[in-house]
Amino acid sequence: MEQPHEQAGQRPGESVASVETTGHPDVDAVIESLGRLDDLPVAEHVTVFESAHAELRGTLGRGGDG
Repeated sequence: MEQPHEQAGQRPGESVASVETTGHPDVDAVIESLGRLDDLPVAEHVTVFESAHAELRGTLGRGGDG
């Protein structure tokens, strides 16, 4: 049975970052950072999510330009 957090075509244990890239280096770096969540204690996930959110907001604020 597919887990709710898994995407179609994603194998169990495979991170989202290894499945697909966006082609935008800043966004891809954020996705890659989220792929490392499994290696961190759950208590540290909030910090990673907050950092990812800030990076994505910054990228959008620059109009997607690096």
